[in-house]
Order: sequence, then structure tokens, then C-alpha cells
Amino acid sequence: MAKYLKKIISVLSISCISLSAFGIATDVNFSYAGQDKEIFGYGYSRTDTYEICMLVKDPALAGGLLKSVNVPIPSAPGCAVDSNAKVWVTTSLTSNPIEESGLLYMQDVKTDGESVSADFPAGLTLPESGLYIGYTLTVTEIPAGYRKYPISVVEGNKEGSLYFRTPESKSTWDETYNRAEYMSAMSVTIEKNMPQVSVTPVLSEEFMVAINTAGYYPLTLINRGVEDIQNFSYILTVDEIETSGQIEIGVTPDNNSGFGGNTIVEVPFDVPTALGNHDIKIDITEVNGKENVGYPSTANAEFIVAPYVPKYRPIVDEYTGFTCGNCPSGWVAMEECKDKYGDDFIFICYHSGDVLSSGVQSPYRPPYVPALSINRSYPSPNVSDVYEVFPAILDNKTDAGLEINLYWTNRNKSSLKADVDVCFMRDYTNTKYQLELILVADGLSDSSWAQYNYYSGALGKTGKYWDIFTKGGSRIYGLTYNSVPAINIQYDELKGLIPANITAFETHSLTGVFNMANGISSKGVNLVADRDKLRVIAILTDTKTGQVLNAISSPYSLTAAIEGESNGVEEVDNATAVVETVYYNLSGLKIKDISKGEPYVKVTVYADGKIESVKILNQ
Repeated sequence: MAKYLKKIISVLSISCISLSAFGIATDVNFSYAGQDKEIFGYGYSRTDTYEICMLVKDPALAGGLLKSVNVPIPSAPGCAVDSNAKVWVTTSLTSNPIEESGLLYMQDVKTDGESVSADFPAGLTLPESGLYIGYTLTVTEIPAGYRKYPISVVEGNKEGSLYFRTPESKSTWDETYNRAEYMSAMSVTIEKNMPQVSVTPVLSEEFMVAINTAGYYPLTLINRGVEDIQNFSYILTVDEIETSGQIEIGVTPDNNSGFGGNTIVEVPFDVPTALGNHDIKIDITEVNGKENVGYPSTANAEFIVAPYVPKYRPIVDEYTGFTCGNCPSGWVAMEECKDKYGDDFIFICYHSGDVLSSGVQSPYRPPYVPALSINRSYPSPNVSDVYEVFPAILDNKTDAGLEINLYWTNRNKSSLKADVDVCFMRDYTNTKYQLELILVADGLSDSSWAQYNYYSGALGKTGKYWDIFTKGGSRIYGLTYNSVPAINIQYDELKGLIPANITAFETHSLTGVFNMANGISSKGVNLVADRDKLRVIAILTDTKTGQVLNAISSPYSLTAAIEGESNGVEEVDNATAVVETVYYNLSGLKIKDISKGEPYVKVTVYADGKIESVKILNQ
């Protein structure tokens, strides 16, 4: 799952402090691994010699004395590592042997098989350009049936965090942080006279704010001093308009403001009244009432004022089938995530070989079920990945806003029209963006449909959805299936287009019409029989890269108006008595309480059987 985890922070921590005439002499631990990251093994799983290093470079530590290095060796039963290892320091990495590549220091060390460590000689200092600090070890034995991955790593891709090679078989250095998104778990202790207070600010480069709203800019404070950050004073400049302020932070277990720690705060600012790009600059002038000595103390960025901030929603594709005994795991995962994430969880369940298999072409035809794909990646048989991957990417940013509305084209509800508005918040040129619409059906059930079940009597799986299978037999009847694709409309079948050259904030309208007569499965089941439980999912894709830019699901077709009739009113006589008034959210779920600021649909049922549905924005 490393490719979904992009946000990595290097951690520098105090190990001891003593007073100095020029400040505070501090032993600092430089590591890309952080404090809470899981360490695991990486490598080729073969007997070989490995050269492993990382780039130690930080302007706050330039001129410091290198004191020691330590790195764990991942354990593996029955596997052996040569007790003779080397620790070395070099100025550059070349295809030549370490001894011929700007070597500053090399030392033979003994390893106990659990770690490699060494103390550096006095006088070895860290230049501003940084140094490559590494070690060499040899895997001498791997018994049959075992694997040995000798490089200790954590997930992440910070530049310079891991290089390795095996001189006999791979002479070039592998930039593992970039290719595999792993970072070394090595740590290096450096002694340096550090200022009492020193904070470097970092402004988010991808910030977007809606016009006519209160502005709070995300700011990361990197502590380069000895004192914890209790408060700070700043000067903020937005489009040459300068303001100043002070923010109290305080130190809590969740606020890692010790040396090298990152503290994230929000700085209030006045949002400009013009749409488009704007400049912002912040200068941290004081920390804890003392002058800030930053590395540097200022930060600049550009942000966007937009009509609204688009909500990013990934698309999840599940591949399943009635005769697949392991497929209940996918059914449970989809239902649990739907309950947890609500409208933000958009999924499509592609059935194979059963009565719910439709003519909608799935993105892939995996050789196995169950399978799961997120944002149209190649399907994985590990459907449980959704529990980890989905929340990890849900907060991703997108420049593409999507809005969708449904209309029945006639009173017979024989066809459903979907209008989709696409709006980008930045200018783009030479693009090839396309939209696909998929009509899905919820609430499909029949007492004769049998779901094969291999989880009968299984232990360790609990909850209202798992109980259906663990407490049931080898066949489960009467399940309800949701988000089953019935009809799809490809980009070239839509009315309207997304131009290759895009101007920020322009709306591009596209329309597709679904003929209900096409909603029959390959086995003759009418997937769209219940006209109230249909939804349209819109998926926006960059066809040059295959990247899914955004997705959205419409409310239920229950709330769709008849085209040409205001608010879905079916010529209701005001004198007719009201039998029932029901409220739904935009997913079509019945609600009791109406939350302020949340849109909802009011459905009124009259004595003569007529129905009025009205979408209310509830400002």
C-alpha cells in the first residue's frame, strides 16, 4: 500500500542537552523514519552484499559534528548476516566502488545480526551540501522456505532517504525512495549548537478557498530550536496587504513541537474578493516571546480563490459473483464503508456469471473474484485493502468540481436524464478529459438468489454484516445487493464536451439519457424495475494518464423531477389533503432530523396518490 501513502515527515529529536557559550549544544537524531512509523525489511531475498545509504542534509545542522550511526537489521528465522560489516561516509555516489567515490570515512564494525552501529571519529562535520552516510553488510545464508530482506525501511518517498546497490549484480545506485517509495530506518546523531527558538514555516502549495468565506490558511511549523513552540508572532502578507498576529499553541501529546517536530496550525486571513490566483507570504518574527532565528523564517506560496472548493471522491470497483464463496468479504466491505463514509463512498459492484451481470463493460476482467479496484487501478484480490486505502486518499485535493441532477423525461419514467456540470479551478491546455455515466441500482433482492458462503462458522469476523455469513449456512438467501451497474453511457455518447484547453471557473455541461428498456441483465432480470432506487455515477478521467480526477453519485431517482415541470410537481391540487410528508438526504435515505446547512428532499404524498418532491438547500 506504499503508493497511497505520500505524506512523509523527517524527524529530528533531542537526545541530550548541555549549555554552550554560543547557544545550546545539542545531540540531534537525524532520521527519515520518524517516531511512529513501522519498520520492515526490503531487498532481493538472496545471499548478496548490500551497500545502503541515505543523504544527511539539513541547513539547521550544517557545521555540526557527526557522532554516531545506528540502523536495525530486520530479523528472519534461520537466516544469517555476516558479522563483518562496514560503516562509511562519502560526498557522492558514483558507479565506482565506495572507496573511489569521495570517501571521507570507512570503519569495519561487528554486527550481532540485529543492528549496525558505529561512533564517528572527532572532527567529522556535516557540510551544507550534506553527506551520504551508509553501511555495507552481506547476507550469507537463506534456508529453503525462508526469505531475508536485510534493508530496514519505512514507507515514504522523501528525496535522498534511501539508496542501495548490490555491487556484484547491480552497480548503479537504486533511488529506492523514488521507485519503491521506501525510506531508510537509519539514524545519525549530530552535535550542533542550536538556538533556543527557531521555527521554519511552510505554507501549503495546493490551498484553495471558496470566495466570500472565512479564510484559514494551513501552516506547518518546523521546530529547529531547543524550546517547544508555545506561541508565535507573525506578519502575513496577502496580495501586498499586510496584517500581523499571534497564535497560542501549547504542548500536548498530539502536538509534536519538540526539536524537529512539525506543528500544523491554521492562520486566519481575509479572503480576496476576486477569483483566481493570489500570493501569500508569512514571516515568523517571534517564538515564545523571543526573536525567531529561522532556517529560513519566511515562506511564500500561491493559492486559489474559487467559486467553491471541489470535494474529492475516489471510485471503488468491486468484482463479485453469487457462486464465489469468498465474495461475501467484498459485500461486507462495501456495506461497512457505505455506512461509515456515506455519500463520499462511491462504489460499483460488477457481477460475473449470475443474474445481476449486466451489459455494462467493467474496467477490467480480473481472473479471480472477489477483487477490488480503487480509482481504476488493476484489481487486487485483497478486498480488505479498501479499509486502509480509501480513507488514506479521501482527503486528496482535486481541481475538478462535479455537480449532477436527474430528470425523468416523461411521466412514464421510461428514460432518465442526467445533467452533469464540470468546472475546473485552474487553467489547463492540451488535455483529454472524459466523463462516463453509469446508472446503478440499489436494493436488488430475491429470495431465490443464493450467495455462496465460505465463512459459515468462521471466527474473528463480527458485526451486523459479518454475522449474516458467519452465523449462516453455505448458501445465503435474500441478500440485498446495492450499486449494481445497469446501463452506462460513454463520453462520445454524451451531449456536450470538455474542451482540450480549459479556462478556470468555466462550467462545461454534459447530458446523458438512460433508456430504461436497456436495464435488463444478461439473465433477464429487470435491474431498473424499482424506479425510486436508481442513481447515476459520473466518473471524470484523464485519458492520457488513466487517472481518475473525481467522481460523484446523484441522489436517488426518487427525488428526480419530471422534465419541464417545476420541482417535480405532478399538477398537485392545493386543496387535496396531505397524507404523509417524508424527508430524505441526497442519497435517498429517509431522515428524521434536518441538519442546518445540509440540503434535503421533502416528499409530500397527497390523498389522491399524487406525489410532490422538492429539493431544499436549507441554508
